[in-house]
Amino acid sequence: MSSPVERDNNDNRNCDEASNTYVEEDEDPGIADAMLQRGEYLRQLRLLAQADEAERHADVQEEPHENDLEPQDQTDELPDSHKTVLRYESYLSHQRYYDDLKHVDINFIDYGIVTGSEPQTGGRLIVEQEKALGKGGLCWDAAFILAEHLIQTEPEWNVCKNVTRVVELGSGTGVCGLLLAKAVSNCHVCITDLPQLEELMRRNLNLNFSATQHEKEGLTLADLVALYNSNDLPSDDNRKPSAGTASAAVLRWGEPKDYRDGPFNIIVGADVVASLYDPRALAETIHALSDDRTIVYLSYKGRLSGPHDIFENAMESLFGIVERVKPSSRNKNPGVWILKATNKI
Repeated sequence: MSSPVERDNNDNRNCDEASNTYVEEDEDPGIADAMLQRGEYLRQLRLLAQADEAERHADVQEEPHENDLEPQDQTDELPDSHKTVLRYESYLSHQRYYDDLKHVDINFIDYGIVTGSEPQTGGRLIVEQEKALGKGGLCWDAAFILAEHLIQTEPEWNVCKNVTRVVELGSGTGVCGLLLAKAVSNCHVCITDLPQLEELMRRNLNLNFSATQHEKEGLTLADLVALYNSNDLPSDDNRKPSAGTASAAVLRWGEPKDYRDGPFNIIVGADVVASLYDPRALAETIHALSDDRTIVYLSYKGRLSGPHDIFENAMESLFGIVERVKPSSRNKNPGVWILKATNKI
């Protein structure tokens, strides 16, 4: 219980709720006004500080991050199927990463307009990926690098008077072989792989080498227009005929009945040496599909020294010349190199 003196003091004290300050009733009014003004002033300062903080936060959000100023992958979404498309030229413009799984969630990769070896040939190459098929359903740097290397060095290998017959082993999506067939005249490329990948190979073959829309499975006209990035389907560049021709077939390593179309003038393969497959069976298959004038070009990354060593030793026992070649390509993946083999034994 408070004393009379305390009660008197409390009674003489008035709480100004607006300013949250206590003022003695007999205090000079000028002092009270000053305190009220000070409280309002402090409140305004707090509001200004909050506004400044919000503005600074907005500036940080709007200010481009250093990485945002660099080129980025350009991806588009098709209007009906909602599938995604990577415009590969956008990746080539920066190449900040080379990991194998960088584009695994992309449905289509648009490799742009391929320039053919003859005027008015080439056209656009677009390749579908199917992640559910595993390694074989994806596009790899080694395939693009090998194709560009062969296109740039065409005079070294495309020397047949008749059509040069090329087979791609372990094609998967068919990137390497289809790029070659788009760009190189006097050339027929057969892309091959296991039966599980035959449907994907044929879809990509139809997507790029068929003029009939209904053969471009699963895509509406609106999707096709967006896929080809053109309001006029097909555009002049898309309409260009391929310089060469292409087909797809099943070819299993170590199964001689699948070798019936051999021998071939050129044998190519990208990232075909892997722990999943028998490297000796691959080397023996290449040998069986060759004659004494066949040239073999294989590209791969040096991930697995064991399988690569076994494969190279087997190739050296089957071909007179086996050498590593520095690739020539716009894709500068430092881990990819090319093995060239000639002079079948």
